[in-house]
Amino acid sequence: MNPVFIPLRAHTEFSITDSIIRIPDLAKRAAESGYPALAIGDLMNLFGALKFYQACRKHGVKPILGADVRVSNPDRPDTPFRMMLLVQNEHGYRRLCALLTRAYTDPQRDPHLPQLRPEWLEEGSNAGLIALCGAAAGEIGTHLAVPTTPTAPAPPPHVTPRCSPMPFIWNCNACPTAPIGNASFQAA
Repeated sequence: MNPVFIPLRAHTEFSITDSIIRIPDLAKRAAESGYPALAIGDLMNLFGALKFYQACRKHGVKPILGADVRVSNPDRPDTPFRMMLLVQNEHGYRRLCALLTRAYTDPQRDPHLPQLRPEWLEEGSNAGLIALCGAAAGEIGTHLAVPTTPTAPAPPPHVTPRCSPMPFIWNCNACPTAPIGNASFQAA
């Protein structure tokens, strides 16, 4: 069986600061490229979900809904972690909607940088969601980028343990040269 590539981090015109890709063009291109499925992951919103669903169905591509979310970073409040939350079923969709709504309506929110709080991931059931770690901008990637020594180990993760029982997938992005801690890795 040959492995199949499925894009899980597509940003669209609804990620105003990240992308200008139009949803109908994205779905059409996915079908032309032979992708069996495609995930939308706009930044902190699901505004394009219906349009994305309809466009993917029209072109015979399975739509996967999700959102690229900011999660507050207790060590650096001005630099939140990133995490992709993908929907598995109706419960996951409702949970993601509730989390995003809370990020925009919580009385103690930062109105200029809406984000989830790690403790919100412990409240309620995350069944129906899949979390992708956020690569270099995620909690794990951020901690890997901090130089460590025997006297100053990497800080413990705050967000990752809170995702249980939601499946949590660690992913990485290819880049030509990326410093990781005290080492540097070259892309092949």
